[in-house]
Amino acid sequence: MVTTTRRQLTIERQTEAIETFNRLAGWRLYVTNAPTGRLDLSGAVACYREQWQPERGFHRPKGVPLAVRPLLLRSDRRIGGLLCILVIALRALTLLEFMARRSLEQQPEPLQGLYAGNPKRATSRPTAERLLKAFDGITLYRLSDGNTTWYEVTPLSAKQRRILGLVGVPESV
Repeated sequence: MVTTTRRQLTIERQTEAIETFNRLAGWRLYVTNAPTGRLDLSGAVACYREQWQPERGFHRPKGVPLAVRPLLLRSDRRIGGLLCILVIALRALTLLEFMARRSLEQQPEPLQGLYAGNPKRATSRPTAERLLKAFDGITLYRLSDGNTTWYEVTPLSAKQRRILGLVGVPESV
């Protein structure tokens, strides 16, 4: 038994929709109810560009710093505990970034040396991930004679000391 099926396709261009798309492609629409005297167009664009983006925070657990990988947890308590730890880590990253950026706003000199392969590149809006990456290679040494324990850390670079100063953490920590 042989079955033959025949289909016919008709294409109709919607020129009005295509023209609208081409006219708006690559454009952003900003809407505000602020009066022009209080917020002009360039000020509105600057406000929207600096807005808090909650999606970025939710993307962080999937990235390198927290590196959440698929895992099998059967206990609701363990799942809740893991989520609690991840939320605390996310808050710590967000706070670190906020404090560094706020401090850099008050200083005339941006932070340099956070970008691999481009040490002269400066930024006044560093990410928490780049700030933490600056501390790679630090080693903590522990020496004990049975009664007393001594700790020593490799010396901090000028960049690391500046980052600690930006976030308000004393070097002694």
